[in-house]
Amino acid sequence: MAGRHAPEPGEQAEALAWGRPRSRSTRAGTLIRLAAVYLNAGRVADAKSVTAGLHEPGFLYLLAFLEDDAAEMARQRSAVTAGSFDEFDVRAREAQAAMAAGGSAKPGSSSGARRRSAFSSVCWS
Repeated sequence: MAGRHAPEPGEQAEALAWGRPRSRSTRAGTLIRLAAVYLNAGRVADAKSVTAGLHEPGFLYLLAFLEDDAAEMARQRSAVTAGSFDEFDVRAREAQAAMAAGGSAKPGSSSGARRRSAFSSVCWS
C-alpha cells in the first residue's frame, strides 16, 4: 500500500503511551484508533477490550477474523443494514481478511499468528 511503512523502533511504544490515557474515552473514533495500535503491536485481546460495547461491525468482524471466530464473523455480517456504511465497512473487512488469509476468510483457513501477521499488511487503509 502506498504511504505505509513499517513502524520505526519505539513508534509502537510511543503510540501506546499516547493511547493509554485515552482508553477511557467514549469517542468511537479514538477507541478504534487505539485498538488499531494494539493490533499493530500484536495485542488482539487489548484491542478487543478497548472496543467492547462499540457498534463498529467492520472492526468487530476484523477482531473475530483474527480470533478465528466464525460465529462472531457471521453475527457482525448479519448485524448491518443493506446499503449502509456499516455494510460497506464489513464487506471491505471481508475482502481484507480474504487477502490476508490467501484468498479465504473462512475460519480455520490459516493459523491465528499467520492471520495477524498477514492482516497487518492490508489493514489500515
